[in-house]
Amino acid sequence: MTRRAAGLAHLELEGATVADVLQRLLASYPDLRPHLLDGDCLRPDICILVNGRNIKYLEGEATLLDDADTITIFRQVAGGAP
Repeated sequence: MTRRAAGLAHLELEGATVADVLQRLLASYPDLRPHLLDGDCLRPDICILVNGRNIKYLEGEATLLDDADTITIFRQVAGGAP
């Protein structure tokens, strides 16, 4: 659903931190806001990885980025048929 809202699967954005990149992403694609944020906070079911590492175990949205870093954003899904 998030990919559909943005209309793309890959995007290059500049930013010193994950928060900077998220701000630029939402400024360019405001339709993503309800998919990623709950008010002003990241939705609890959204997972953000920097080079495959969850930002929860780094510095969160303050995680510093280098030019070659890759950010992956996806919605965590759990559950299923019993």
